[in-house]
Amino acid sequence: MSGPSLTYLVQSAVGVSREPERALRAGKESPERVAVSGDNSKTHGVSPELFHETVRVFGAPERARMWLMQSLPSLDGFSPAETAARPGGEEQVRDLLLRIEHGIFS
Repeated sequence: MSGPSLTYLVQSAVGVSREPERALRAGKESPERVAVSGDNSKTHGVSPELFHETVRVFGAPERARMWLMQSLPSLDGFSPAETAARPGGEEQVRDLLLRIEHGIFS
């Protein structure tokens, strides 16, 4: 399976919605938060700017969403989405993305 079918399957599995991305491309007002997970018990949102920065670093919305939901030791076991929801957390996630982008792993 490849192409659009595989993309749809992956998007369905990780709760991907293309609406925020379409709205941004069309120049419409962006939503306050972009949903990262379709699981209502653990739905986290991040700002559209942080989401798009994450997509830029990881190259695809699906990879960005998976990373945003993953618990990370560098964030004290919290996911980037959970961290971004806390005061000062979005800056901490942006710093981590910058380190990833430039290959700084210490």
